[in-house]
Amino acid sequence: MNNDSFWEANLDEIKRGYRWDEKMESFVCIVCGAAFLQGQVFPIEDRFFDAEKSAKLHVAQEHGSMFQVLLGLDKKYTGITDHQKKLLTFFYKGYSDKEICDELGGSASTIRNHRFNLKEKERQAKAFLAMMELLKDTLDKRDKSEDTKGNPKGGTASPVITEAEAEKVLRSCFKEGLEGPLTRFPDKEKRRIIILNHLIRKFAQNRKYNEKEVNEIIKEVYPDYAIIRRCFIDYGFMERADDGSAYWVKADGNSDDSLEQVQAEKGDSMDKERRSQIKREYKESFRDMGIIQIKNQQTGKVFIETSKNLSAAFNKNRFTLMHGAHRNKELQQDWNTYGADQFTFEVLEQIKPTEEVNRDCTEELKMLEEIWMDKLQPYGEKGYHKIPKER
Repeated sequence: MNNDSFWEANLDEIKRGYRWDEKMESFVCIVCGAAFLQGQVFPIEDRFFDAEKSAKLHVAQEHGSMFQVLLGLDKKYTGITDHQKKLLTFFYKGYSDKEICDELGGSASTIRNHRFNLKEKERQAKAFLAMMELLKDTLDKRDKSEDTKGNPKGGTASPVITEAEAEKVLRSCFKEGLEGPLTRFPDKEKRRIIILNHLIRKFAQNRKYNEKEVNEIIKEVYPDYAIIRRCFIDYGFMERADDGSAYWVKADGNSDDSLEQVQAEKGDSMDKERRSQIKREYKESFRDMGIIQIKNQQTGKVFIETSKNLSAAFNKNRFTLMHGAHRNKELQQDWNTYGADQFTFEVLEQIKPTEEVNRDCTEELKMLEEIWMDKLQPYGEKGYHKIPKER
């Protein structure tokens, strides 16, 4: 479960499957991150519902019982064995001890013993949860004390962040390397600023993006793109047009200077050697773009995805599959059924850097995707994609 909303939720929110997010002003599904903005109405099965009702219906329709969602979590999160999962499923469905014995074998006394062990586990979990809540309260007070040092009146000055602090936070939130994925987006302001300062470097300065482009860049490293996009604005890393049609890095933001900026500063006086050096630096920093494929070796079915960062795409897909949160439900189901070792990840086609600095490859990627989709026809028995309506 890589959705930060899940780990920020309290017990009641986990049971119902959604929570209220103050910053987003939305009810957010803690399973997949879908957000329902307060004040809007949403069409569901030819009817319209308010934000909270829509979030509730979304959880029921898309994820079913939260009991099953929780039961599907990896053992490292629940501490529950496969046998205990089976027993809990029977208990949840209301099976008697005798009926469970008929299904699994064994004696009624064995089933009663399992019930006792699970009760013990519940008591241990309650005690541990209480300890962690007390620990969190203590750490929160300590963080607030540290953040207001040098600002005793509790003003709005930005917290002082040392290089060592930033490195520590980045290591803890980017377990597989700074290119992603982002495993969690923290609650604390200081830690969020560190993460945002790192992520904003994925955007070029002196360029405007539409909302879809912003979302796609963020999704390369973190599936809940809406909260990151919102925080870019709230914390002053980005500015946005009044109608929401354009986003751009704030002029005094914390991102690295783009090549475009360097060229503007140097202007026509830049000599050939300097131009060559910039082009070399660009090529070295150019992220591999292209088309990837995830293939089920048992069935031959494939899943195709276009990405402006191939390494991040592999990490993102592997991470969400391993945590049961991939957006393609059929692929996720097969992954759960056949196991990770039955799937291969490969690059179908890759775009190489050219002499053109800050090249926009969006259209080229779209064309390549159409070519590969037409070539492989990854629909029905051949793949995990839905047949386009025009077919």
